[in-house]
Amino acid sequence: PIHFYRAENRLDELAGAPMRYLQFCDAHPGRPTEPAELIRHARGDRLFPGEGALDLRALLRAMPAHLSVSVEVPSARPMAPLERAKRALSATRQVLASCAAA
Repeated sequence: PIHFYRAENRLDELAGAPMRYLQFCDAHPGRPTEPAELIRHARGDRLFPGEGALDLRALLRAMPAHLSVSVEVPSARPMAPLERAKRALSATRQVLASCAAA
């Protein structure tokens, strides 16, 4: 999602695109203008699904139903690995549930 939205892609561009999986995350609002800041966000300051500004629900609705989801949330916040995994799972489940409810 971070690269899709920051590249200003459109959801209709996904139709028929060959995809095997989705790396799932959220991101801070806005798009950094400095290349170093763009890289910092992409490599180490993403947010758990549902905690940021990306329209994850719309993106998920545009994805094929069979697509595997890999949660990828490199974060600048120090956190124990088990806690990070639990938060990633919980946040992802909440976003998925909100898609099913809508």
